[in-house]
Amino acid sequence: MKATGWQAHSVRGFLSGTIGKKMGLTVTSTKGEDGERSYAVKA
Repeated sequence: MKATGWQAHSVRGFLSGTIGKKMGLTVTSTKGEDGERSYAVKA
């Protein structure tokens, strides 16, 4: 969100739809101790 200026739902939609479904990659989501969510793409 910080890098793009997008809202949270837009980032989640892009990662889920474009990266996950269209490109066929696995997207994992983790929440750190500080409460901030981060995403990783596994090929």
